[in-house]
Amino acid sequence: MEKSPLTIKIGAIDYEVFLVDDMDEDYGYCVPHLQQIVLSKNQSYQSVSDTLLHEVLHAIWHESGLFDIKRPSEEQIVRTFSTWLCIVYRDNPKLLEIIKDSKPHWPHQPFQGETKHVKR
Repeated sequence: MEKSPLTIKIGAIDYEVFLVDDMDEDYGYCVPHLQQIVLSKNQSYQSVSDTLLHEVLHAIWHESGLFDIKRPSEEQIVRTFSTWLCIVYRDNPKLLEIIKDSKPHWPHQPFQGETKHVKR
């Protein structure tokens, strides 16, 4: 697979972020076992920012181990997400720029290669 124009560190794992043209109905999805976040190019920059953060939260859910807890309490979820978001923002200062400005900070073009669609 071609090198991603954007990589986001989630804990100890680097997730590659891809923009693609050919998504059915979703705006984006996260594939934790491939360390990928895939976003539809066919949305506004503001929507891309929102979808990117949404998929980063899915990655945190997986990498933090919260998905493994049968019924996490509200406090477990909030404590985990606040800590992990601090880590993600400190490790990826450009991520806040992308969200704040809602403008492309990486080549806003479709990924030129194969993207594996994984059933969730």
